[in-house]
Amino acid sequence: MKVTGVFLFITTTASAFCIILDILLGFTFSEAWMHLLDPFFVMDISEYLVALLFLSITIGHQIITKKNQQK
Repeated sequence: MKVTGVFLFITTTASAFCIILDILLGFTFSEAWMHLLDPFFVMDISEYLVALLFLSITIGHQIITKKNQQK
C-alpha cells in the first residue's frame, strides 16, 4: 500500500507541476490539460501493451511480496 500511495503522490505532484508551468506560460487550464494528455493520444497499440505489461509486472510483484510477508 505504501508503494501505491507514493506512486499516486508523485504522479499527482508531477501532473500538477506540469499544469502549473503551462498556466504560467500563458495557456488556459484546458490547453494545459491537453498538453498533459497528448502523449497518450498518439501512442500505438504496441506502446499501450508495453505500458500495460509494466503495470502488470509492478502490481504482480506487490501481490507476490505481500503473500510472502503473510506466511
